[in-house]
Amino acid sequence: MLYNNYRQALKIIETNTLDIQHILKLHDIDEVALGTYILDERDFFATLEKESDGDLHAITYVEFLQELWSVEAKLDDVSTCFQMQMPTDYHFISPNQSYAINLSQICKTDTAHRQLKNRCKTILIELLDFEHCMNIDIQWMLSHTEYKKTADYITNCKYEKALDNLHTLVIKCLFELYKLNLSQTVPIRKPMLDWTK
Repeated sequence: MLYNNYRQALKIIETNTLDIQHILKLHDIDEVALGTYILDERDFFATLEKESDGDLHAITYVEFLQELWSVEAKLDDVSTCFQMQMPTDYHFISPNQSYAINLSQICKTDTAHRQLKNRCKTILIELLDFEHCMNIDIQWMLSHTEYKKTADYITNCKYEKALDNLHTLVIKCLFELYKLNLSQTVPIRKPMLDWTK
C-alpha cells in the first residue's frame, strides 16, 4: 500500500506540476531570489517579536497597584450593595427564625464581599513586600511622575503589541497571497475572500 501511495505521488508530481521556469521568467524572478524571499520572511518574523526592555519591577508594581484599586472599587460596590439589602428597621433575629425574604441574594453578596476582601488583603501584602524590596516609602498614586511614566509605558506596550499582532496577520496574509500568485494554483480573489471570513 505504501508503495502504491508513493507511485501515485510521483505520478501527481509528473503530471500536475506547473512549469516553474516559465512562471519565474514571467515574473522576472530567478531561483536565488526565491531563496532570499524565504530568508527575508524568516528574518522578518524573527525580529518582529522583539520588545524594548522597560523597568520590569516598576511595571509589576504599577500592575499590582492597578489591580488593588480595581479590587477595592469592586469591594466598595459590593459593600454598598450588601448595606442596601439591610432592612431600614433592622433588629436582631435569632438563628431559628427566618430573617430575610431574599436570603439567597444576601448570601451571594456576603460571599462576594468576603472573597473580594481576601483578594484585597492578598494583593496588599504582595504590594507591601514589593514596596519594601524597591525601597518605596510612599505608595505611588495617580499623581506621581513614576506612576504616570510607567502607566504610559504599559499602555504604549499594549498598543504596540496589538499593532504588532495586526501587522503580523497582514504580513502573513501578503506572504501567502504572494506564494499563491507565484505558484499560479489559486486565483488571488478566493484566498482573500476566505481570509476575510
